[in-house]
Amino acid sequence: MSTAFARPSPPAQCRLALFGGLLLILAAMTVATLATAEQAAAVRALKISVNRPDSVLSGTRVVARVRAFDQSGKAIKGVRVRFRWTYDGVTRTAVSFTGPRGRTSNGRRFDCGSSFFKVTLKVRATWKDQVRRVTRSFWVSGGT
Repeated sequence: MSTAFARPSPPAQCRLALFGGLLLILAAMTVATLATAEQAAAVRALKISVNRPDSVLSGTRVVARVRAFDQSGKAIKGVRVRFRWTYDGVTRTAVSFTGPRGRTSNGRRFDCGSSFFKVTLKVRATWKDQVRRVTRSFWVSGGT
């Protein structure tokens, strides 16, 4: 009688069942890990880049440029960007949306005569329940 087809003993059956169950659990954990990694990669995280204006002379037009992109560097279209310029006791707000290249801009002309003042630009970008804020400050000086 051949032992190749003989029925395994009860302890061996338990070991086989335990090993099979362990393999099943490991396979399920692997599938779950891959699914969450794919879901995380599918969600695009909003990132923004705002230029830093240098100190400018009175009468100069200052343009703030915003670039919206995801974690892999791809441009995001349709991001709502709010520009809030605060200077000399005045606040001006403008809203625009990024285009296909993920860019938008807004500009202001500052005239302070012969004095100088500080300008604070607050940029707020909103896209799919994600909000990013950036603040930039610079000085406008009058001509002499």
